[in-house]
Amino acid sequence: MMPRFKKLSLRAFRIGSMPKEPPVPFKQKQPSQPPRDSVLMTIHEAAAYSGWTVFKIRTLCRSGMLRYSQEGHPFLITREAMRDCIVLMEAKTKAKREMKLARLAHKKPAQPPHRSPCGLPGCLTCEAFERGRQRARELMEKPKN
Repeated sequence: MMPRFKKLSLRAFRIGSMPKEPPVPFKQKQPSQPPRDSVLMTIHEAAAYSGWTVFKIRTLCRSGMLRYSQEGHPFLITREAMRDCIVLMEAKTKAKREMKLARLAHKKPAQPPHRSPCGLPGCLTCEAFERGRQRARELMEKPKN
C-alpha cells in the first residue's frame, strides 16, 4: 500500500516568495570588554569588567555601596568606584567574621562528660555514683527469702 501524500500546488513554489539572500543566523551578543581609555562605564561594561551580573551591579548602585553618576544614562560607574566597592565589601565581610568569632569566644565551652572517680574531694557526682554502686551491691548480696 502506497502512502498518500498531499498534493502540492504551484503556489507553494512561487519564484517571488524566496528571499534573494540567505537569512543571517542569530548571534548571541557577547559581553563587551570596556575600552581602556573610558572613564565612565555603563552597567554592562561594569559587569564585564568586574565579573558580576548586571542585576548585582544595579543592586549595589541602588543600595549605595557602588557610587555612580547619572548624566543622561541611568548608571555610569568609574573604575575607582568599583575598587572602592570591593574594598568596602571585603571590610564588611571581615567585620562580620570578627563579630562571629567574638560571639563564639564568649560562649561557655562544652563540659566534658564526668569521669568517675574524678579525684576531687567532695564531688557530688562521684558520691552519687558511689552510693548507687553500694546500693546495687547490697541488693545483690541480700539473700532471697
